Amino acid sequence: MPSVSHGSRCCAPIRRCLSSNIPCRCWGRSGNSRFRRCRTGNWRWPAGPRFMPATLDERCAMIRFPGLSLLTSIRGPFAFIVVYRHCLEALGYGASLHENPGFIGRGEFLLDCFFILSGFLIAMLHREEFFSASHRGMDARTVRHFLVLRIARFYPLHLVTLLILGAAVLLVRPNTPGTSFSGEAFFWNILLMQAWGTVPTLSFNYPAWSISTEWFTYLLFPLLALPLNRLNSTRSQVAAIGALFAFMAAFVVLHPGRTWAIQLGWGALLRNTVDFAIGCLLARLAPAALHWRLPKGVSWDIIAALAMTTAFLGVRFYLPDVGVVAAFTLMIFALVLCRGWLKRFLGQKWIVYWGDLSFSIYLIHALVIMAVNRLVPSLNPGTADGFLVYTVIVLVVSTALAAVSFQFLEQPSRRWIRNTFAGNPRLVARAA
Repeated sequence: MPSVSHGSRCCAPIRRCLSSNIPCRCWGRSGNSRFRRCRTGNWRWPAGPRFMPATLDERCAMIRFPGLSLLTSIRGPFAFIVVYRHCLEALGYGASLHENPGFIGRGEFLLDCFFILSGFLIAMLHREEFFSASHRGMDARTVRHFLVLRIARFYPLHLVTLLILGAAVLLVRPNTPGTSFSGEAFFWNILLMQAWGTVPTLSFNYPAWSISTEWFTYLLFPLLALPLNRLNSTRSQVAAIGALFAFMAAFVVLHPGRTWAIQLGWGALLRNTVDFAIGCLLARLAPAALHWRLPKGVSWDIIAALAMTTAFLGVRFYLPDVGVVAAFTLMIFALVLCRGWLKRFLGQKWIVYWGDLSFSIYLIHALVIMAVNRLVPSLNPGTADGFLVYTVIVLVVSTALAAVSFQFLEQPSRRWIRNTFAGNPRLVARAA
């Protein structure tokens, strides 16, 4: 992939971008009237309801990997599964979920899918900064730019939901030290360090524990990129992925709980880091996969569908943790390379938009569950009909609030933080 600082010359990948009506700042013209010129003289995507690709790296990645948008599509239904599981836990079915996990009870492995997906997108969209041949070490400006983009992506919504919940807690219950809603827990949540072993239990907006572990991995990423940048051959990248899965298997065997699905403390940080590293390695491996020849009658669409089916059946029928994570890994890798029927189905605008809302749904739904429990106690969720109504209310309200949040909070705050603190706007990438 070329650098963003070509000057006037364009290499083959850029010409392919131009032939597909993707704007390139190396050329003083646009291939499509939908694009407009910004004040800097560079061609940009028009402002719209969704963030469009903003860097050369991302524009070319979208051309080389048409299935990249499918990684957004799968987030929507996965977020709904997580919400459904939390509805069960909120109604007191948590113990039965742990005794007889089944599909919903082991739904926490969907978060491993999110972690791997995050690593893949970060490595793909920041490959020029951290994985180019010229990258020999950390540059303070590059690291600062990367971290600002990450903060712009997730922190505004986290802060707003935390402040709302904190205000509600002050009105309902006193500050009791050592509880999930103590002042100390609020402090660590503000810093996004609540899952680093600083708080003994899930606290305040409890789904944000995964955002806390991701923040740890983002801080670690510039260091993590140094050894990953040395793995330039397909063989070394595959070997590194295999080594990470071997480590995962050994960890599960030696861990007292015999599980990879850890939510707090050093185990959660390790879980996120390993999953994230696997995603980064997949992104390093993906360009080589463009040239792989599959057997006759086999396509990446079929592989992705089979991997997804295996992952969900594995969750339901107690496939070992490592097997479930491996199936999700193969699914993500195959989805990016899809060009056929699965891409046409998952690439529909409403599914992609559903995926765009997934982050807001994930952070907002816990507040909705708490509000419904307090404001609508007459639902009688102990019955089948009551539980159905309860779940539908939570899903519908969470999705509606997520749409409002995405349009009026996430995107405006993201633009403002990027334009104010991210430095050179030409390097700004769409957050994953």
